[in-house]
Amino acid sequence: MKKLKKLTLNNNSIEELKGLEGLRELEVLSIGMNQIENYILERLGGLSRKGFAFKPQEFVKYCENKK
Repeated sequence: MKKLKKLTLNNNSIEELKGLEGLRELEVLSIGMNQIENYILERLGGLSRKGFAFKPQEFVKYCENKK
Protein backbone atom coordinates (compact mmCIF):
# COMPACT_ATOMS: atom_id res chain seq x y z
CA MET A 1 0.00 0.00 0.00
CA LYS A 2 2.99 2.33 0.31
CA LYS A 3 2.93 2.84 -3.47
CA LEU A 4 -0.67 4.09 -3.41
CA LYS A 5 -1.02 7.14 -5.66
CA LYS A 6 -4.74 7.92 -5.42
CA LEU A 7 -7.06 7.70 -2.42
CA THR A 8 -10.74 8.65 -2.35
CA LEU A 9 -12.32 9.12 1.08
CA ASN A 10 -15.12 11.59 0.30
CA ASN A 11 -18.34 11.58 2.30
CA ASN A 12 -17.34 9.01 4.93
CA SER A 13 -18.06 10.91 8.17
CA ILE A 14 -14.32 11.00 8.93
CA GLU A 15 -13.65 13.15 12.00
CA GLU A 16 -9.91 12.64 12.48
CA LEU A 17 -6.96 12.44 10.12
CA LYS A 18 -4.99 9.25 10.67
CA GLY A 19 -3.79 6.21 8.78
CA LEU A 20 -2.01 8.01 5.95
CA GLU A 21 1.45 7.39 7.37
CA GLY A 22 3.98 6.09 4.89
CA LEU A 23 2.01 6.96 1.75
CA ARG A 24 4.99 8.80 0.28
CA GLU A 25 3.80 8.35 -3.31
CA LEU A 26 0.28 9.68 -2.73
CA GLU A 27 -0.48 12.23 -5.46
CA VAL A 28 -4.27 12.51 -5.29
CA LEU A 29 -6.28 12.65 -2.07
CA SER A 30 -10.01 13.25 -2.21
CA ILE A 31 -11.24 13.83 1.32
CA GLY A 32 -14.05 16.38 1.09
CA MET A 33 -17.49 16.21 2.72
CA ASN A 34 -16.22 14.74 5.99
CA GLN A 35 -16.25 16.00 9.56
CA ILE A 36 -12.58 17.09 9.71
CA GLU A 37 -12.11 20.54 11.27
CA ASN A 38 -11.68 23.28 8.65
CA TYR A 39 -8.68 24.81 10.40
CA ILE A 40 -6.82 21.51 10.00
CA LEU A 41 -7.70 21.25 6.31
CA GLU A 42 -6.58 24.83 5.70
CA ARG A 43 -3.35 24.32 7.65
CA LEU A 44 -2.55 21.37 5.36
CA GLY A 45 -3.06 23.34 2.15
CA GLY A 46 -6.83 23.24 1.76
CA LEU A 47 -9.22 21.44 -0.54
CA SER A 48 -10.60 22.21 -3.97
CA ARG A 49 -14.34 22.70 -4.44
CA LYS A 50 -14.59 19.01 -5.31
CA GLY A 51 -12.77 17.95 -2.13
CA PHE A 52 -9.30 17.23 -3.52
CA ALA A 53 -6.34 18.12 -1.32
CA PHE A 54 -4.11 20.72 -2.95
CA LYS A 55 -1.09 19.25 -1.13
CA PRO A 56 -1.72 15.53 -0.43
CA GLN A 57 1.76 15.01 1.02
CA GLU A 58 1.02 17.60 3.74
CA PHE A 59 -1.77 15.29 4.94
CA VAL A 60 0.65 12.36 4.98
CA LYS A 61 3.22 14.36 6.97
CA TYR A 62 0.54 15.46 9.42
CA CYS A 63 -0.36 11.83 10.15
CA GLU A 64 3.29 10.85 10.51
CA ASN A 65 3.90 13.66 13.00
CA LYS A 66 0.88 12.69 15.11
CA LYS A 67 2.42 9.31 16.00
